[in-house]
Amino acid sequence: ISASAPQKAPWPKWAVIAGIAAFLVTLLIGGLLIINSQPSSVDKSQSYYLRLSNLKTLATNQQKYLRNPTTRNRNSTLTLLLTAADSKASELFASQSIEVRPEKIAKTKVKAVEDAYIAKLTSEIDDYRLNATLDQAYPREMAYQLNLLLNQLSTLKKISKSNALNQYADATIKDLQPIIKTLEES
Repeated sequence: ISASAPQKAPWPKWAVIAGIAAFLVTLLIGGLLIINSQPSSVDKSQSYYLRLSNLKTLATNQQKYLRNPTTRNRNSTLTLLLTAADSKASELFASQSIEVRPEKIAKTKVKAVEDAYIAKLTSEIDDYRLNATLDQAYPREMAYQLNLLLNQLSTLKKISKSNALNQYADATIKDLQPIIKTLEES
């Protein structure tokens, strides 16, 4: 009864090394998948620029359908602000060698996502117009879209190390905040 249990044979050295190597390879592959699945700063810049450009076009196109003079005036101001932001963004991204011209990024995932987004938004705005509620719904919708745009810009600012981008972001946010507030009050 006092006999001790037989000792287990130790793991072979090669098995321990192979187990550790397999674990490290799995960890490395998992890390690479996580890193590659997140959009790059270039993708985020392109997405922001396309959204800005699309909202500018949408605001310009809707001007002729707005009937309320106050809404028309606010939309004119919005169009001017978006045009200025678009021009500055185009120059900024060109100086950073980030391609934002639609014809150059026509076949990217970012372009496809933004095209689908603006098509849906345009359809919603057209529904408002056809239901004779454009003057009431448009300001709220544009205020919401501008808030989303500023969130994109804030994200870009957080991940950027560029002083020029940070200055652009600060100026654009400062310019668009008052019109967003005005649109929300409509």
